[in-house]
Amino acid sequence: MGEGANRLTALLPVTDREREAPEERAREIVGEIADIRNQLDRTLAELDRRRHEATDLRLQIRRHPTVAAGVAIGILAAASGIVAMALIARRRERPASKARSLRRALGRAYENPHKLARPEPGIAVRVLGAVATTVGTALAKKYIEQLWSRPRPAAAAPRPSVAPAPAPSAGRASVR
Repeated sequence: MGEGANRLTALLPVTDREREAPEERAREIVGEIADIRNQLDRTLAELDRRRHEATDLRLQIRRHPTVAAGVAIGILAAASGIVAMALIARRRERPASKARSLRRALGRAYENPHKLARPEPGIAVRVLGAVATTVGTALAKKYIEQLWSRPRPAAAAPRPSVAPAPAPSAGRASVR
């Protein structure tokens, strides 16, 4: 809060003068309240004026013309870029454009067939892959067996499970 926010809460002890004239002290307090209220009204009026200035677009353009021009150019560039990308995408969907792209791709594949697909891995890479797979499988199997063979801690009290379904009576014949 401001500078006089706690004036009313920190009242001094009652003096002899206040005991003799409580109405006079009450008028002083009312005057202080009116002063604080007037100060608050002036502060709120100033804040309202600043809010109106901050949201007044024409005023901001007059005050900051270079920033306004930069923002306008940026918006125009973004909008034109979006339109250009939409036109290019539409042009790529035409059959003639697709045929041209296919012709270029086939030409590149014919000129450089070695770049088209990866070569088959050599025998050393295949053997190494098989060994790595075998070792990984054996380690995983051993780890799982160790987990299953560990002794489990004893439970404090067995939890009641769902009761098993009653066995069918001997007098009934089951139909299969």
